[in-house]
Amino acid sequence: VTGTRSLALLLSATALLAGGAWSAETESGPFGDASTADGGPECTVRVGGGLLKQLGTLTDAPLECSTAWTKLLLGFHYTRKNLTECVEREERSRADQSSNNFCELLLDDLRRQMRQERQRLTGESDQRIQAVQLELNEEKSRSVQLQGNVGAVQQELTKLYRELVLTNVAIGDTKQAHEYYQRYLKRQKQTDLAPLYEALIRFVYRKASHRQARVDSLLDFVRHLGDADQKLAIYRLLKVELDKRPGTESASHSVVMAFDAVDAAAASPNSPLQKLYLDTSGPIVERWRKLIIDGEWRTVRDFAERYPDYYKRCYQMLLRVDV
Repeated sequence: VTGTRSLALLLSATALLAGGAWSAETESGPFGDASTADGGPECTVRVGGGLLKQLGTLTDAPLECSTAWTKLLLGFHYTRKNLTECVEREERSRADQSSNNFCELLLDDLRRQMRQERQRLTGESDQRIQAVQLELNEEKSRSVQLQGNVGAVQQELTKLYRELVLTNVAIGDTKQAHEYYQRYLKRQKQTDLAPLYEALIRFVYRKASHRQARVDSLLDFVRHLGDADQKLAIYRLLKVELDKRPGTESASHSVVMAFDAVDAAAASPNSPLQKLYLDTSGPIVERWRKLIIDGEWRTVRDFAERYPDYYKRCYQMLLRVDV
């Protein structure tokens, strides 16, 4: 592609032609027509030395008369081509710019739509989160309420097991009493059984008409307990009540309790149960022995009839004679 010099050559030639530096003459002028070998017209341009020198400064090589016209035409051709390509590039640039502007508008509109959609989704999400939070709060409230209800039900169930233990001990159903006692222990975790034991003693002594049978049932219930400490706790409470009533009935129960206590203390001769046996049975057996010596057999006879197995265990003690 011819550069700036070609454009300058074209402009200079155009200016010279327009200003009359170049002139068309008749047969005596600078242009003359002659017949070529093929019969076509031939045009001759006469250029002065000054113009030729001026045109020569616009080319890379020195301009000669024989090549001036050809180079001038080439200059016109390449300059026109450059100008055409320049115009086309400008038009393409304007088209690209218009396209870019249109794309920018579309992109801006898309961004705006995305912002609106994000705001809408964010708003809906916040609303859903608030709704879920409200539901969670309601569920927590219901859960707390249910836990409170469950706690109340558990307390009621514990009370129910306690009452069933008392009732079954009172009616002499030792097996059923132990079943409910184990359920009660699971709920109390064996941390505080004193209230139950105290309630048992009160329940047994509540009615005098049922006292003897209920004390027998209580002794049978304690006899089947597997924990020595639990046995000792009930025996101590029962001994207090038995000591308050120094009659034949209480004496018989005391002897039975004493032998049951020593049976529970078989593995530990020096245990509190062993001491309870000695403190309880010794004075009563000694009193009965004196009654026998005095000829009073009824108390011992009644004990033997009601508790024959325990009478066998204290028989030798009763017949012992001090020398």
